Amino acid sequence: CRARRRAVSLLAARQLQGRPTGAGLAGEKGGSGVAVAASSVWLATHLWHSKRMAMGELFGMRVALKRADAGERAAVRWAKNAATLHDASYLTLITLHAPSPLLRATLARLLPPRSTALSRDCVEGRIEADVVINAAGVYPRGALAPVRIAWRPPGHGSSA
Repeated sequence: CRARRRAVSLLAARQLQGRPTGAGLAGEKGGSGVAVAASSVWLATHLWHSKRMAMGELFGMRVALKRADAGERAAVRWAKNAATLHDASYLTLITLHAPSPLLRATLARLLPPRSTALSRDCVEGRIEADVVINAAGVYPRGALAPVRIAWRPPGHGSSA
């Protein structure tokens, strides 16, 4: 819209006050959308990027170097002063009941070679293993999801 173009043009003109300009500012007659400020060039999208990212000079132009992460900062601020909520409904517990040799053979096809999930300590229930499960037989190209495997050895009932 015209008002938005004028605001951008006026802001850029204020930024460049007393400095030489290139082919003109966006919105000016014959303007290319690129302004020259001292030794750096502003791209046409500079104002949009500067609201959302940390700007810096690279190759003689003002470009976005990294995200401002305002959303992360706001979440941390809310966590300190109020409360936060995380929806973990995507996590699901799956219990597999089968003879140990069958479970080991099946998991061996889905896990990386020499995975800690198939180690003696894990199978005997002493440790848990965090691994990435893969499509059958295509490790490492078929990664599906991160999983935590906790074995319960035979003879350990669910009641205390």
